[in-house]
Amino acid sequence: MQTSASSPISKQRQRFLALSPEQQAGWLDPAEKEFSQHGFTTASMNRILLEAGASKGQSYYYFQDKADLYRAVIERAFAQFLELADLKYPKPSSPEDFWHQSAANMATVSAIMNQDARLADLARGIHQDLAAQQALADFMQMLTQRLTLLIIIGREVGAVRQDLPLDLLVSTAFSTMREVDNWFAHHMESVAPAERGALNLRATQLIFMMLAPADMSARLTQTLSPKSGDQT
Repeated sequence: MQTSASSPISKQRQRFLALSPEQQAGWLDPAEKEFSQHGFTTASMNRILLEAGASKGQSYYYFQDKADLYRAVIERAFAQFLELADLKYPKPSSPEDFWHQSAANMATVSAIMNQDARLADLARGIHQDLAAQQALADFMQMLTQRLTLLIIIGREVGAVRQDLPLDLLVSTAFSTMREVDNWFAHHMESVAPAERGALNLRATQLIFMMLAPADMSARLTQTLSPKSGDQT
């Protein structure tokens, strides 16, 4: 899976993608285990190769370096996440409809991360490690592009404010979403299961309030109330 149209696939990645799914898993499964347990920076290629039963020469045939292998692991996990989530861009008929559909998507994301420890561990590793974020620059750019399109859709129906530059809205919202995700990744286990849905809803409101026009605050609060059916 190529994360950005601006970044051509390397020869090594082309070779890797030509492998069968089973052969790809032979590389990615032990790598994912290592990255999940130790994070990107302290992960050991030697341990990965030992468990994969491969040599360094073979690894360089398929991956440029450890960062390239890490990207392959995250890209596979993200593709699997998208298949589980089945997220779709909103097709709103009103501002309230836009926020309602967006909140439903975020609730789906939260539910998957709560239920899938594997995906949660990988996400936590990204948040904890600046080097991991740098290794995933293209991947992060792709996520930013998806958020940009979402905000543009919201603007078209009057759900997102027009008084600030688009790139400022995108960068602010993306940074906030990452901080919220980081908090949940590190603290969710301390939150009672019965309270998680309500907490997730309030976090969603926090993000949406930043993006919505000021005169929509009251309506947005009502739209995203637990009675609206967005809480999971």
